[in-house]
Amino acid sequence: MKILDGVVKKLTNAKKSKFSESSDWVVAITGLMAFFVAGYLGLMLGDIVPDVVKKSNEVGFTPDGILLAGLLCGFGLSFWFFSNIAARCNGILYERWFK
Repeated sequence: MKILDGVVKKLTNAKKSKFSESSDWVVAITGLMAFFVAGYLGLMLGDIVPDVVKKSNEVGFTPDGILLAGLLCGFGLSFWFFSNIAARCNGILYERWFK
């Protein structure tokens, strides 16, 4: 238990850093991982959402449809989150390397 308490203290007392303060490698790897996650979610949502909209126009609002809409909204927010991380990392690397 003492070890776990020590780890928690180190993590909570650690200095918070921004992407712009990180090294190029950290920013590049973080941006790459966020790009892959956002790409996967974008392709998944691009295939599913049109079919869901067509089906919901036929059937109307049902409890299952509302649950599915909530699930798709969660995936949409995840896509937006990871896309913004990838775009921020891209902007930082562009400023450092090409300006």
